[in-house]
Amino acid sequence: VAAFGSNCYGLFIDNENFLYCSMYHQHKVMKLSLKSSSSGFKLVAGTGIAGIAANQLSSPYGIYVDRHFNLYVADTGNQRIQLFARGQTHAVT
Repeated sequence: VAAFGSNCYGLFIDNENFLYCSMYHQHKVMKLSLKSSSSGFKLVAGTGIAGIAANQLSSPYGIYVDRHFNLYVADTGNQRIQLFARGQTHAVT
């Protein structure tokens, strides 16, 4: 279906048919539309650099998207759960 260029440690498909991939070693979460092949990958959480700031992740693993399209990330390197509200790049712990 998709080649993210790295291993996906967590996968999730939301109600709008977006595929989410948590990229453990790249410290980010990406998403891809399963409806359109032209939209490409979109960064939805993390910066790609490990860190503790509200916009950073460290070794993200499990992911979940609720019915309001809020993204929950098990940020294992920081031992926390991060909530990224829909469209936001900074999380609440």
